Amino acid sequence: AGQWYGEYSSSESGRSGSIVFTLSAGSDTATGDVVMTPRMPPQATPGQSPATGQAAPVAQALTIRFVRVAGGEVSGALAPYPDPTCGCTLHTTFIGRLRADTLQGTYTSLHEQTREVQHGRWRVVRQRS
Repeated sequence: AGQWYGEYSSSESGRSGSIVFTLSAGSDTATGDVVMTPRMPPQATPGQSPATGQAAPVAQALTIRFVRVAGGEVSGALAPYPDPTCGCTLHTTFIGRLRADTLQGTYTSLHEQTREVQHGRWRVVRQRS
């Protein structure tokens, strides 16, 4: 449980950014919200993508559907959410390891319509008061 800060990245999707979330404990499971803030592409002006002139992705608040911790392994899923570029629905699951105040691992996102799968990495650190 606690406030966690970190980053995610995917070479497959080209996306990366920051993650901030709070987990509330309840035995071996927890729920919370994730705010994913995508990094701006190089030479982008705020609010626009340099390649297309279209609005650049903005921070999205995503709901953690569940998190399970067992034997130092963390697994979970986000509630389905819209892909920031195509608007199609994404289903994301994640897995990782808990070591002291650091959680890190991998995630998999499945595009509901195209069935395309993308993978990435994430790492967060619990903030101490």
